[in-house]
Amino acid sequence: MEGIVERYQGVLLAQVVPAGGPSDTTARSIADGLAKVLGQPVVVENRPGAGAIIGSEVVLAQPADGHTLLMASNMVSTGKWLYPTMSFHPLRDFRAVAGVFRSPHQVVVTPNFQGKTIQDLVAMAKQQDGKMTYGSGGMGTMPHLGAERFKQVTGVNLMHIPYRGSAPANTAVLAGEVPVHFDIEFSAQSLLKAGACARWASRRCSVRPRSPTCPRSTNRASRASSSTRGSASWRAAARRRPSSPSSIRRSTR
Repeated sequence: MEGIVERYQGVLLAQVVPAGGPSDTTARSIADGLAKVLGQPVVVENRPGAGAIIGSEVVLAQPADGHTLLMASNMVSTGKWLYPTMSFHPLRDFRAVAGVFRSPHQVVVTPNFQGKTIQDLVAMAKQQDGKMTYGSGGMGTMPHLGAERFKQVTGVNLMHIPYRGSAPANTAVLAGEVPVHFDIEFSAQSLLKAGACARWASRRCSVRPRSPTCPRSTNRASRASSSTRGSASWRAAARRRPSSPSSIRRSTR
């Protein structure tokens, strides 16, 4: 990794997601823009795995000079509780640089899914009693945690199938490998635009006001929707926090 930075004499942007997905595409667009503004190459390095710990440790292993950035997600802030033995503390060791995007959570279902509403999903899951599977972009991601919260509130038993990122999970739900995928709207928008899959959002998105929301009623399915209202995933650029204020001033000039 040091060799990459030295060879390009520019900026390294470490990704905690696999290549090919919307988050990766966004990071590469940011890298192109930064390269034009800085007049230096910006290299994107994909280091997914272990709940964003691997990518985070890549950044922390580099000098705190602002030349190595982390495309961070919610997983950086939740990792402390999911992975108690991890070697760093997000608030102590990282400093936020800029927000990138925020996307609401939603439920995406396979094209031949028999149900039409969240209530149908809950009823079908209870009938199958632990045999129905759902996909997510990985263990510890915010959609995964949202799905587990959904299970708590509704009392359903769904079997989690984690994938290495949203892109393979979207492929799986499109192919019918899993009937349900808990995801963020930003990641699944290509499938939804094409009409390949249906979706139910837990809240109406201001950017996409026509997104269907879960039907309201007094049953548990709608209470599950309300419990996750406002739930979203985010991406932000972060850097290793220098050890002293003077270091921060020098590295941000």
